[in-house]
Parts: sequence; C-alpha cells; structure tokens
Amino acid sequence: MKTLTFYSYKGGTGRSLLLANAARYLALLDQRVVAVDFDFEAPGLHYKLNISPPGQRTADAIPRRGAVDYLLASAQGDGPPRTLLDYVVPVPLPRGTKGSLHLMPAGSAPTGDYWRALTALLRQDLFTDPQGNRIAACLELKARIEEELQADFLLIDSSTGVTELAGVTTTVLADTVVCLMLATEESQAGARAVLRSLRHAARLAGQPPVEMIPVLSRVPEHDDSTVRETLSFLNEPGPTLEDTLALGKLFVLRTDPDLARGESAHVGSGESQSRSQLYQDYLALFSELAETGMKG
Repeated sequence: MKTLTFYSYKGGTGRSLLLANAARYLALLDQRVVAVDFDFEAPGLHYKLNISPPGQRTADAIPRRGAVDYLLASAQGDGPPRTLLDYVVPVPLPRGTKGSLHLMPAGSAPTGDYWRALTALLRQDLFTDPQGNRIAACLELKARIEEELQADFLLIDSSTGVTELAGVTTTVLADTVVCLMLATEESQAGARAVLRSLRHAARLAGQPPVEMIPVLSRVPEHDDSTVRETLSFLNEPGPTLEDTLALGKLFVLRTDPDLARGESAHVGSGESQSRSQLYQDYLALFSELAETGMKG
C-alpha cells in the first residue's frame, strides 16, 4: 500500500479538493483507495467527495463517526475497535468502475458531538505523549486499512501548518508528501522549511526517505515566470548541504474559477472539462502519483 500525505503550510491551496480528485482518479484506474481526513481542526473532505445520497444537499451529509472517534476509542477502551467498517463510508463511483474508494472522515463534523470528541481526544495527549503512543495508534490504523480494506493507496489529508499531528502524517505515515504552496513569500518559505526538514526526518527502521512532490497552486495562466522563480527559491542553498533541496520539477495548478468554484471532485464525474487548464494540471500530477505508487 502506498501512502500519500497531502500537506500545506498555509491554507487556501485547494489541498482537500486536490486530494478528492486524486482519490477518484486512482480508483478509476482500478485501484482500491482509502482517503482519511486528518485535518481535525478544519475537517471537510466529506464535502469534497460528496457522500450525500442522491437528491440530498452535500452540506446535509454528516458522517456518523470517523478517525477522531476511532482514535478516541483506541485511547479510552480496552483496545482498538473491532472493525473499520463502522468508521468509513463508501464513495460512489461511475458504474462499471473496478476500483473502489472509501472515506474515513474526521468524524461527525460540524456537529457539537464531533467537537466534544475531538476535545476528549486531545486531552489524551495522543499526539504529544513522550512514549510514542501517538505513533503506535496511527501506525495501527494504517496497518488495518491495508489489511481490512485491502487498500492499494492511502491518501491522507493532513492538518495545515506545523503541528504534532502534521508531523506524524508527513514523516512516519507517509511514503510521499504532496506539498502545496501559494505564490506568496510566507507560503513558500514555510513550505521550503518543511520540505527541508523532511530530508532528515526521523523514520522507522526500514523506511526509505520520504518522497516529496512540490505543487504550486492558484497560478494564473501563462505566468511561467512565477513557476521558475518558485522552483529557484525552493532550491536555494540551505544552512547545510543536507538542508538544500534539489527539486527537479514543480507541479503547477492553474487558476480556473469555473472548476475551482464548485469545491467538489470533478475527475470521473462525466463532465466535459478537458479544455480546462486546471483539469489538465490535475491529470499531469495524478499521472505522477499513480506511477510513483504503482512502481512501489
């Protein structure tokens, strides 16, 4: 199972929407895909993947439980929950698709029950304890996704910024980190610092170094100079040779108001959007993700 963590230092990059489209793309390639919403403070992947029944508004489809509930049950109970099926939701795909897509949402957000469960989970110090229980709990969840759901790909929507939870999802859990950034100094400086840290991040025994795929989002069409300047900035010499990135390619997501406004998945939806530059950008990136995952 290949694990891809989608991360952004700052918000506004369209990270969750990108992950939702990537998940559908991989499922349409006959892959078994599981998406997990680890953005606990701002969950919304269930909106992007639109798990609502036909005829129901997307905003009205509230999951019953998810990752927060699973981890809380593991922390408070005698052991992990008996089955993952109570914590995941199947995502509808076009008829005839041989692949599958399941979503483990953060939980029943935005209800009061969700925020109470998240508060209780944070009180467990699951992500800050010095004994490493946070790592064990998350690794156990990852292993169960691979075993019980027979996943080929695990896609994780990480929390924004530098947090304990983001550290777990980008270092210990991830095989590849898809790092999104904007064409602003703050966003790019933060992203570069995180990418540099990933070069020498602590990994479990036997784990290879984290692969990094940088993505520049919300770029106006025909603005190639910003792309070149961003890649040059990311590759500037660091304090040490180990801190210096040597990124050969920067993927770009162009601005497309018509496609981005809907804030829902479009790949495989049957809509004719092949002329959209953003849609083509999606496909170029997803092809790289698929090749990276399948070669492993």
